Amino acid sequence: LVDHDTAFDTSDNRTYSFCTLLYGSLIPINKMVSKSKFYCQMCRKQCRDQRAFDDHCKGRSHVVEMDRFSKNPNKYISEFSNEYRDGFIQTCREHYKLESTAGYHVHSYYSQDPHHVRLHSTKWETLPEFLKSMHAEGLLHVVEGPDPRCPGSMTLYCRVIDTEAAKREEQRLKRLQKLEDRRQTEEQALHHSYAERAAAIEKQQHAVSARNETDDGPSALTDNTKITIGRQSKVDERILKKSLLADDESDEGEVKTKRVKPSESESKPTQKKPTTEPEEHKWLHRGIVVKIVCKSDKLSKYFNTKGTVEEVLRDGYTASVRTPSALLKLDQSHLQTVIPKLGSKVLILSPKLFGKKGTLKSIITSEYKAVIELPTGVTTKLRYEEFSKLG
Repeated sequence: LVDHDTAFDTSDNRTYSFCTLLYGSLIPINKMVSKSKFYCQMCRKQCRDQRAFDDHCKGRSHVVEMDRFSKNPNKYISEFSNEYRDGFIQTCREHYKLESTAGYHVHSYYSQDPHHVRLHSTKWETLPEFLKSMHAEGLLHVVEGPDPRCPGSMTLYCRVIDTEAAKREEQRLKRLQKLEDRRQTEEQALHHSYAERAAAIEKQQHAVSARNETDDGPSALTDNTKITIGRQSKVDERILKKSLLADDESDEGEVKTKRVKPSESESKPTQKKPTTEPEEHKWLHRGIVVKIVCKSDKLSKYFNTKGTVEEVLRDGYTASVRTPSALLKLDQSHLQTVIPKLGSKVLILSPKLFGKKGTLKSIITSEYKAVIELPTGVTTKLRYEEFSKLG
C-alpha cells in the first residue's frame, strides 16, 4: 500500500518523495473503480488490486470472519443468495417495471451500489443460472432473445411477474361486495319503513271508516262519495285502494289520484255528476330537494336518488330534476319530498303558504307531521308532503 512518505510506481519500479509532482499522478489510481473479484464479501471490504486483496486476507479480522464462515458455510451462502435475489428483483421492479429487459442490464444497474452482494458469493455461479432459477421459482419471467451487443448471439431477458394482481383483484371484489351488502340493507330498511307507514295509514283509514259507519250508518260510503288522497308514495296508494275499495270495483267508487283533465269532463256531456274532488295540488317548486320513488324500467337505476328541482315546466306538474349523474324530466307523482335535519331550512308547499321559507323545529312521528317556524316567528304543523328541504 502507498504510505505518506513514499509512493511506488509499478511501471518502472522507482520510488518518489511525497512532495514531487510524479507522486500526484499516482493519486487517481486510488479513486479508480476496483474489480469485483477484489471484494471480500464476509468483511464487506473492497480492495484496489491483487496485492491489497492478499494483504487483507492475511489480516486478523479476515481470519476471524473466515473461521466463522467455516463453521456454518451454508448459512452465509444462503443469506448472501437471498440478499442478492431480493436486490435484483427489487431493482427490476423499480427501474424496469413490467418491461422485458436483458438480464445483464439489470445486473449492471444493481452492481452500481458499491456494497451490493457479489454474484460469486451466492449459490449461483453465473447470471444465466440465476435467471433460470428465478424462472423456475416463479419470481421472474425469463425468455431467450437476440443479444444487441453481439449480432447473431442470444441472451436472456427477464421480467417481474406481478404476483399482487390477484390480491388486488380480490380486494376490489371485497369492496364491491361490501357496497352491494350496504345497498341491500338500506333498501330493506326503506321497504320496511314504507310497509310500516302504509300499515299505519291503513289502520287510520279503517278507524275513520268505522267512525263514519257509527255516525251515519252503513251507507256512509255511497257510490257518489269521492275520496281524495294526499301525495303519498305509490306503496301507500296501492294499499289504500285495496283497503277502502275491496268491495266496490265500479268506476264511480274508485280512488282517484290522477289530475282532472278537461277532456274527461267533456267526453260525456249528458252524464254530468257533481264532483267534489279538487284538482291535484301543484307542489313542485324550484330549488327544493326531492327523492325519486319511481321503479319503472327507465328510472329503476335512479330509484331512491335525491336531486334538486332546477325548473318547473308550464303545466306545473313536471319538473327538471338534477341528480348527481343526470338531468331528468319527471312528473311530481314520481317524486317525494325530503325531510332534512332539525334546524334546517325548508320550503313550504301547502296551498295556503306555498313558496314561503321556514325552519324545521321538530317532527311528530305519531301524526306524520312536523313543526315549521316561519320567519315571522309563527309556528305551524304541516304534513310530510307539505314541505321539503331547500337545495
